[in-house]
Amino acid sequence: SSDLLGTTVKRSKKMSEYGKQLLEKQKIKAYYGIFERQLLRYYKAASKSKARTADALFCTLECRLDNLVYRIGFANSIRLARQQVTHRHILVNGKNVNIPSYICKAGDVISLKENSRSNELFKSNFLERESFALPYISKNKESFSGTLVRLPLREEIPIQIEDQLVVEYFSR
Repeated sequence: SSDLLGTTVKRSKKMSEYGKQLLEKQKIKAYYGIFERQLLRYYKAASKSKARTADALFCTLECRLDNLVYRIGFANSIRLARQQVTHRHILVNGKNVNIPSYICKAGDVISLKENSRSNELFKSNFLERESFALPYISKNKESFSGTLVRLPLREEIPIQIEDQLVVEYFSR
């Protein structure tokens, strides 16, 4: 069939079950900025945990250092958060951690390094940007830090993904 301009229009087919699963998995990879291999590793660990696989998977992804740096508000994107971590601008419990995939534990305090606080971009991101008001993260503007108060529950994580499809994708 063709439209008014004379170009052909491709009819959209109903997406297959596999296609839906793949799309949801790709969304996770894009959202957290991770690769296939990492996601597979997280999935395998989650499937061995006592909790629901999807809940364990998202809890782990949400506790990644680069994600928490983004959630607390030091960065305005996951990419910038990742860069801040690798360039040693971020401290976890007062220690320098430069591994974006570092998994934080409940009670960990994530802060901006003293000499990085003068960086205008980091400062304005943290002080002016309304970051996510999440029940599992507390933010301290005076000390330029945020604390992972407790592990997040799936329903608190603000991403729209059908976790069941992801689990089905990996359990094929």
